[in-house]
Amino acid sequence: MSLLSPFVNRIQRVRAFLRERDRQFRQTLGFMPRRSRALFGVAIFTTFTAFALSVDRLPTDAHFWLRMVIVAVYTGVLGLGYAFSSFGFRQLLPFVIAFNVLGSLAFSRWLMPGAPPDVLSAVDIAGVETRLRVVRILQSVMAVTGYSCFIGLLRLEGRRSVSAHTEIRLAHDIHASLAPPVSGESAALEWYGASHPSGEVGGDLVDVVDDDEAWRACIADVSGHGVAAGVLMGMFKTALRAAWRRTHDPAAALTEVNAVLGPIKQSNMFVTAVALTCRVSGTFDYVLAGHPSLLHVSQATGGARWIGDAEMALGLVDTTVYHAASFEAAAGDLVVVVTDGLIEVFDRRDRELGTDGLLPIAAAAAKRSTLQETAAEILAACARHGAQTDDQSLLLMRVR
Repeated sequence: MSLLSPFVNRIQRVRAFLRERDRQFRQTLGFMPRRSRALFGVAIFTTFTAFALSVDRLPTDAHFWLRMVIVAVYTGVLGLGYAFSSFGFRQLLPFVIAFNVLGSLAFSRWLMPGAPPDVLSAVDIAGVETRLRVVRILQSVMAVTGYSCFIGLLRLEGRRSVSAHTEIRLAHDIHASLAPPVSGESAALEWYGASHPSGEVGGDLVDVVDDDEAWRACIADVSGHGVAAGVLMGMFKTALRAAWRRTHDPAAALTEVNAVLGPIKQSNMFVTAVALTCRVSGTFDYVLAGHPSLLHVSQATGGARWIGDAEMALGLVDTTVYHAASFEAAAGDLVVVVTDGLIEVFDRRDRELGTDGLLPIAAAAAKRSTLQETAAEILAACARHGAQTDDQSLLLMRVR
């Protein structure tokens, strides 16, 4: 069974890929306005109809026009069937194939014209020429109609695409201003953090506030991807910054933010976060709200360990009250906070990096002289394990 596992996993990945592709195709058609869908259908129908309007024998039989109409309509419908089967409706494919086979058999038996007469009169020749001219005109009309519909579809969807990409680009710029790389140093520690979205707009946040009152930081991960996650991330940062102005307690800050987010977010969205503060003595106070634990690398031993158990994520229950925990870090120790995008990375054999896989990576990277180099090494090691599929963010803190 172990020898077959790679093949089974590959088949499962292919099936998952096909299901996801079908879902995306169906979603694409669903997002298209009625006019675009109509242009798409007419373009396919008329294009295939133009191919069907070909004459391989002299059009002398009495039922020529009936045969041409039936063949043209049949071919156009068949083209629509194959097109929609390719655009996410693969369950239609067996019926389309059956329709194709049965239709071809029917045409070969009942609709194909008989042999033309050996001798044609002048009237018959004139009729044949007239029919051929009409067929050529109809072919041209169908071809031009299909081409025009495709051009109209491109223009209509092009305008929508440009408008959507303009808004996405604006959202990307807003996200970049809300979640820029952070770095600095204080009397107690130095820090560096960065967020790498999986698309144009991400839902991760790395934020540090360092002023005369206290040092406090947060790394958060909004459920989902794209613009919706980015919008909620901006709302979360605003609420958190407002809470930090009233309290330096990470538990109180997240409790307040949770109460604020509940009524204004979508019901199916939530936020996982780590909020923490650091005292001059090297003591960290932190709260894990549904987030992966803190990773602590000791300079003295070189060992790495995970610290802390997560409480409930933000946005699930409005009345959740969070509680802070503490741990001590010695001078030179490294504290790493990551989002699950750096843990849930899969290689070609569908093996997850996981928390155990990240421990030796962080321990080796902690030996770098600067935090930027440490972060780069962690990100590169995760990338070597597998491709990025989710937003990836990390915050590094080295105690002085």
